[in-house]
Amino acid sequence: GDECRSAGRICYSVDPTSKDDEDGRVKLKASEFGRGGMMVGGGADSMAEAKVIESFRSALNGGLSLYGLSSNSDIFLPISLSNCGDALAHGGKDSVFLSSAAAALAIEASTLPYRLLGSQFSSAGTIAPLKSKIGIQSGYFAGSGQSLNGSDPYATAERLSFHEFVSCLKPSNRHSILELDARVRPQGETDTSLDDALMRGTSVERKRIEAEANLHRGRHRYSGPPRVEEPGMWLENCGSYGGQLLPFSPLSASGAASVRSNHAHFALSTSYRPAASDPSSDPAAAYITPIMEGMGIKYRPQVSLGSVVRQSIRGLTGNAGYAAGAYWKSVLGDSDQTSTDDSYLKTPVLSVLGNSTRIYPYLNSTSMNLSAALSRKYRGYMARETMAGLAPEDEDCSEAIEACFETRDAYEPPLGSGLVDDDEGGYFSENED
Repeated sequence: GDECRSAGRICYSVDPTSKDDEDGRVKLKASEFGRGGMMVGGGADSMAEAKVIESFRSALNGGLSLYGLSSNSDIFLPISLSNCGDALAHGGKDSVFLSSAAAALAIEASTLPYRLLGSQFSSAGTIAPLKSKIGIQSGYFAGSGQSLNGSDPYATAERLSFHEFVSCLKPSNRHSILELDARVRPQGETDTSLDDALMRGTSVERKRIEAEANLHRGRHRYSGPPRVEEPGMWLENCGSYGGQLLPFSPLSASGAASVRSNHAHFALSTSYRPAASDPSSDPAAAYITPIMEGMGIKYRPQVSLGSVVRQSIRGLTGNAGYAAGAYWKSVLGDSDQTSTDDSYLKTPVLSVLGNSTRIYPYLNSTSMNLSAALSRKYRGYMARETMAGLAPEDEDCSEAIEACFETRDAYEPPLGSGLVDDDEGGYFSENED
């Protein structure tokens, strides 16, 4: 039938390229001319030629995919399987099996806001207690869904429609590229407690400290005011500033570009599945305020969305020894498989979708690689791919490269951050007539 024009689309682009393969590719340079429009000079052997062709096709496909998928979807999310594998590698080498499982856990959690059921009636005809809670900090929802008792400083909702979810993640038409970070590994004995990390610096923790101080007032010597910490440090990369997350998208894993606080944030959406062994009587109510404060106070996105469900991975997939239960127990178990059940019970899933300038290095490298592949130096390869029907015509490619650079410029990091590498002049200088 005819396509529904009002239908919304989320597009995922999964790159299975390993880090070793990525490092082994030849870097395309538009500023150096080859002989006859080819990328290698005389004397190059067939293996080097094959590597150059592989790099050319990768650059061309990467740029055209970014243009085609992002322009035909409401929001576009690139995912790197090599990054996902680090989340469940269990200290060993990651595999496509583990990488895919980690990506599935993160994506499933990130889409919870529009997949929740909302209010349900019990067999007795009464409304069953909600097993989830959503918090929204956005001008679009301000006042329209405030909590019934007025205790929450943000709007709440039982569930969101798909279009509401997309609107939260895409506050403007210029910003439609997302990034994904997550923590999906079992909680180890030596790991920093994820619960403690979420609570740190929030009003919930301050109230607890004040209550303890009042309880013990006069019993101990005054040691000064408690150390004040900023909430939201759990949103940083694991190992940096107390961060708890790993990047699942093609993002910088180290350096200044990897620090979330150095970037501008247009939208943040955090979804949390507590572990099956979580001690909270109502995890949905216990965690939503710390999550909202963690996103909003330090990083100040235009829109922030928090979702917590009172259902663990074990509750979702079951604890059977077959089908989904057996699969996830195998994936989440330790490398020696001696404590599979414990790992299965102690696996919280924290998934964060962001719309921010953190994606700029990916957009910049993709755009620059496409511009290099379309430069005069590689015109011989381009002509051959076009004649074989493997590449579009020049006019379509020119439109793609213009759109890629426009998208990249929309995500330029804040002025003065020092995160912008101004080297885009190569393509234009090489293609001037």
